[in-house]
Amino acid sequence: MGSKHVFIFYTIRDSGHHSAARALEKAFGRVDGEVDVSILNLVAYTNPIIERVLSNLFVQVMKKRPGIWGRLYNSDRNEKFFEQFTDIAYRLGTDKVRTLVDESAPAAIVCTQCLPCNMVDEYKRKTGSTVPLVAVVTDFFIPYYWICQGVDLYIVPDEEIMKDIVSFGVPVHKVRPLGIPIDPGFSKAVAGEAVRERMGLDPERPLVLLMGGGSGIGPLQEIARGFMEDPDDIQVIVITGKNNALKQRLRREKEKLGARHVMVLSYVKRLNELMEVADLVISKPGGLTLAESMAKGLPVIALPPLPGQEEKNMSYLIEKGLAYRADRPEEAVRLARELVGDREKLAVVRRKAMSMGKLNSAVDAAKAVMELIDAPVHSV
Repeated sequence: MGSKHVFIFYTIRDSGHHSAARALEKAFGRVDGEVDVSILNLVAYTNPIIERVLSNLFVQVMKKRPGIWGRLYNSDRNEKFFEQFTDIAYRLGTDKVRTLVDESAPAAIVCTQCLPCNMVDEYKRKTGSTVPLVAVVTDFFIPYYWICQGVDLYIVPDEEIMKDIVSFGVPVHKVRPLGIPIDPGFSKAVAGEAVRERMGLDPERPLVLLMGGGSGIGPLQEIARGFMEDPDDIQVIVITGKNNALKQRLRREKEKLGARHVMVLSYVKRLNELMEVADLVISKPGGLTLAESMAKGLPVIALPPLPGQEEKNMSYLIEKGLAYRADRPEEAVRLARELVGDREKLAVVRRKAMSMGKLNSAVDAAKAVMELIDAPVHSV
């Protein structure tokens, strides 16, 4: 055991919140070898039934009825609903949260999702605990439900989001614009030639990455078919995540059409290497995917966003000139062809994305947490 113990709490496995937690775990290992890090889905730990219902319901609603989530998210009753849900989650898990934190005596607690952050905030309020609490925002906006009095440090995507959170009344010294934590591997120098050779890619042809998040959500099949049916100079890698049925359908269609320029993969362990040699990304606009793309200087063609967080992420990046919206599959294909066909325009967008990307976001966040541990600033 090391001399310091840090909890990282998230909600929903294989989500962007989970990816940020894993990135932070790796980063702590680089920053301080004496730190023991425990990653925990706090809702699953305190009440597995609620977590299963929440995760399954969320995925199914997002796949089949995203409009329902949008109406709830944008409703005037959203704040009251969130408060009621948080209260239920805390009351059902209060003893486990208290026992976990009291017995482990962590040096700090880091939350990459708002629900566990609110639960720890409630624990601190009711027990008087001064354990440092760090909130890591993983989208390009700051919603009201991240604002908790017990948070000692907010880590946000950039300076503009920092201004937004300060406007909510959070003291400026409690906010650091360090970026959304992405895997520290993104900061490693990558030999593009070796990656292309290993993956069987033609160095003379543009490469497009087509992704739909961990669940493979979105019109990936229709977009991939658009590239398959009209072979040109573009190479495409489709990443289907854990959507195995989609992977099998795409592979069958690829064989049928003889589309050798299209590659179909599931999970990719070294996404940073593919992004190093890619020219652009077509994806749903999740916060982690956008942060990774920016870190590698890649423009994003954003697929129809899920209501709520993704809508706001997409709007923010389009406003910055780093993303393009494609409401239909054929529009995504057309935009990709236009962009890779205009190398000058592509270079301008890539430079802009690179200037805003934060390759060392996870390590910088880990350092900030360690500073807080060594010189804690307790909540007021």
